Amino acid sequence: MVGSALLAAAVAAGLSGCMSGDPAAAPGETASGEASVSASASAVDPAEAAKQERIAAAQERYTEYFEIMARYSKKSENPFPELRDGGYLGDADFQSGQQSYWQRLTDDKVKQVGDGRIISFSEVEYDGDPLDDEIAGHRIRMKVCIDNTDFDLLEPDGRSIVTDDAPAKGLASVVMQGQSTGLWSVREDGATGVAC
Repeated sequence: MVGSALLAAAVAAGLSGCMSGDPAAAPGETASGEASVSASASAVDPAEAAKQERIAAAQERYTEYFEIMARYSKKSENPFPELRDGGYLGDADFQSGQQSYWQRLTDDKVKQVGDGRIISFSEVEYDGDPLDDEIAGHRIRMKVCIDNTDFDLLEPDGRSIVTDDAPAKGLASVVMQGQSTGLWSVREDGATGVAC
């Protein structure tokens, strides 16, 4: 969602730069008659365009993962089955850690109140050839700035389990991994303790 919106905005900005502003010019041509669309297309690096498209898809998948966790956590329910079955969880180690974490929170009846919110993605690195037909084995490393100002995790007696030293707006270190299904899965997701 967030990634797609950013990509759409970038595409829209790029297209608006191709507009002539001369009502006498034919569509797709400047006043001098040169085809501006051709000039723009030749300036686009196919590898960079493919990389940005894949990064946007991975960011969208991370946003979905984040929203699924919140939906279940607000009801003190376990999101693990949906995350696993939807292909949101990467390798076996990460799946095992997530299963244990969510089972413990569910058993302890911990409930989320308020919402965390993804503010931005930064320090994005793409590992793999973006022109490959398949994304299996490709990785995207990124920092995700999350606003937890209105977020808390409460035990049944109302006590918070969120540590006092956690920044209200903090960076998570995330690794997304491409799967043979063509989907991006979360391979690593951890708080850094660094404010953003």
